Amino acid sequence: MTSTEAWNRTPFRRVWAGSMVSELGTAVSTLAMPLIALRMLSADPLEVSILTALPAAAFLLCALPFGVFVDNHDHRLIMIAADIGRALVTMAIPIAWALHLLSLPLLWAVTFVSGCLTVLFTLAYQSIIPSIVPRSGLVHANARMAIPPSVSEVLGPSIGGVVVGLIGAPLAVVFNCVTFVGSGALLSSFRVRDRPARPPRRRLLGEIRAGLEFVFTHRILRRITLCLGVTNFFVSMRTALVVVFVSKDLHASAAITGATLGAGSIGGVLGAVVGGRLIARYGDLTTLWKMKSSFGWVVILVPLGFHGAGVLVVAAGLFASSFTAMVFSIAQTSFRQSVCPPELLGRMNASIRWVIWGVMPLGAATGGVLATVADTRTALVVSAVGMAGSVVFVATREFRGSSIRQRER
Repeated sequence: MTSTEAWNRTPFRRVWAGSMVSELGTAVSTLAMPLIALRMLSADPLEVSILTALPAAAFLLCALPFGVFVDNHDHRLIMIAADIGRALVTMAIPIAWALHLLSLPLLWAVTFVSGCLTVLFTLAYQSIIPSIVPRSGLVHANARMAIPPSVSEVLGPSIGGVVVGLIGAPLAVVFNCVTFVGSGALLSSFRVRDRPARPPRRRLLGEIRAGLEFVFTHRILRRITLCLGVTNFFVSMRTALVVVFVSKDLHASAAITGATLGAGSIGGVLGAVVGGRLIARYGDLTTLWKMKSSFGWVVILVPLGFHGAGVLVVAAGLFASSFTAMVFSIAQTSFRQSVCPPELLGRMNASIRWVIWGVMPLGAATGGVLATVADTRTALVVSAVGMAGSVVFVATREFRGSSIRQRER
């Protein structure tokens, strides 16, 4: 199946459009919420850090039980309910502001609950794709689905800045509520039978164990999960420090810092655009190996930046890193959807997400400690070496000649 054939399926177009709408809205809130904390509630850096860490905490706490829930209920209805829930919860911010009841604990609570609903939405949408696109179209479908988050990373901060500047941070959150409603409306406009027959239900822990066992007893999925977990740990180290490195150590202006970081987002967009073609040519597993072995080492450019034109070196490293990560993400998502039984999709996705998101707060904390004990550049070198070294998990024969199409034969 070609990219055009996948796109011509109405359910897939609606899911894609809903994702694009909600991603842009979320990008606005991602900017607005910290600004509310800083400018209106006089939050200190630790309090803002807690705010930004809560979405990852939601994945760590909720992913596994939510995976069980997703496997037992209609995926489309879950996504609609999550959108409506996020719209209602997020509206608490502008309402509290209008009533002069806005507080930091409320901001934390809204962020965490919204993060939990995002976990539910994400697991359901990753599980619904194999139901609305045939297996031969998974790569092209996942490549298309990678575009909304990539575009929102590029355009989101600019749109968020304009919206916040025009109507203020509390009212800018309303924009996000509207996008959630729009996403829910798009998902309500089609029907699909995507709930597979399941064996008799077990207790919650037994259901969770089934998902974890599938991931960690499957030789290739286990390697992919470990590779992603190690990569995300070291990426989180870099994410926590790269702004400090560029703006403080390299003495770049705010505009130059933003442009340098934006280069990474552009790399992700390019990866989403060409990822499907690369996977169609080399196969999903071989693409994982090629991305890690060929481009994975370019991340070492980030800590090699220097004052002045040296920010271009940092930008090149971020661009290559995001490009590699996006193509890798499309390939591994398509692979795991193709090998997982339909009745386990929610728990399989939840198990992998639980691992690869759970390590991120640890990585960020480790980066902060290392930068304090040594310096920022040293911490970024360790981060780059760790990201590049994760190639060892995909440096086996299985990753050098297999694809979805070959397995179907």
